[in-house]
Formats: sequence, C-alpha cells, structure tokens
Amino acid sequence: MEAMTREEKREITKTRLRSSATHAFAGQGVRAASVDGISQAAGLSRGAFYANYSTKEDMLLELMSEWLERQASEWSRVVAEAADAEAVLQGFLARFQRSRRDGSGGLLWVELTLHAERNPKFAAHYQAFITAHHRHVARVFAALFEKAGKEPPAAPEALAAAALSFGTSLALQSGHGAQRGNPAYAGDMFLLYLRGLLAVAGPARATRPTRPVGRTARTSLKRSTT
Repeated sequence: MEAMTREEKREITKTRLRSSATHAFAGQGVRAASVDGISQAAGLSRGAFYANYSTKEDMLLELMSEWLERQASEWSRVVAEAADAEAVLQGFLARFQRSRRDGSGGLLWVELTLHAERNPKFAAHYQAFITAHHRHVARVFAALFEKAGKEPPAAPEALAAAALSFGTSLALQSGHGAQRGNPAYAGDMFLLYLRGLLAVAGPARATRPTRPVGRTARTSLKRSTT
C-alpha cells in the first residue's frame, strides 16, 4: 500500500480537528470551547492544532467561510438552472430544507455573530467576512427578481442580510423552539417570506444596457490574531 504524503496526512488532521471544533463551537459556544478540548476530542495533540491554525477564531472563520461559500454557490446554481421565478422558489425551498437538516451551520452562524459582538478585535475580521458574503448572496437575490421581471423592493444586500438572519432563526425555532417537531414550518415560512418580497415588488424598470460582469471574488478572510 502506498504511503500517504505529508499533505494528505495534514488534510486528514485538519478534517478531524474541524469536525471536533464544529461540535464544540455549536455545543459549547466559542468562548467555552478550548483548543485543548478540540484537540483531545479529535484524538490529537495541542501542537497538531497550532500546526494548522493560529487561533480557534481562525478555524471558526475558515469553517464558516467554506459553509457559506458552498451555500451561496448552490443557491446561485438554482437561479441559473430554473426556468422561471416559481422554479427558483421551489429550488430555494429544497436547498433550505437540506441546509436545515444539517443543523450545524445555523448554530455556527449564531456563535460567529455572538463572538463578534463580545470581542471587538474579532469583530473587524467578522465584518469584512460577512460584508463580502452578503454581496455574494445579494447577486442571487438580484437574479431572482430579474427572472421574475420585478424590481427588488430594497437593496439586494439588505434583502440578503435579512434572509440569512431570518432563515437561521427559523431553523433554530424549528429545531428547539415552539415549532419543534414541525418539519415543514421553517421551509414554509421561508418560502412565504420570499413570496411576500416578490408580491410587493414593482415591475422591472426599462431595460438598461448590459454592463460587463466582473469575476466573482471568493469571500476573503483576514486571519484572526486574537
């Protein structure tokens, strides 16, 4: 059997650390989760953690960046492949339901936001990260309204931020709140929110000359040094 390369071993180590950290952050919160606890749960040493990450915040940002990039890319694909606005909505519903079943992403989102509120130094990294992601999701919303022949009722960036917050809250309520045990609740309410936006939107303005679209930049992160 061929021996693994150093890079392959490193990826296995990172995968184990990331899985352990996801459970720790979601279950304990960022402040309570410790580097030692994350490392031990992964069956690794403290040194293995610091060989791959500078801080636990550094790891959290990487986890969330990849999760959010994956979500935004999948939603973009739904819009691109849908024949009309109704097909987009049904595609969004299916994506939302799959994301909700995963569970960890929503909890990590909440922990990321709370940690930024409580840690001013980390907040600067969080702000740059979330602003870039909102711009990415805003393009998805703009494409939805364009496919529906409507003008967005608010700036796409604002709609994107509201949708992400609302969707996360719905998922948490469905899993732990008054609607626990109602698997259709979160998806139905999210779809109702999107239909409401389309209903209040006015018709699209006169077609403007098409502008060249620049290459979509990947959400950028600055490494936390806390």
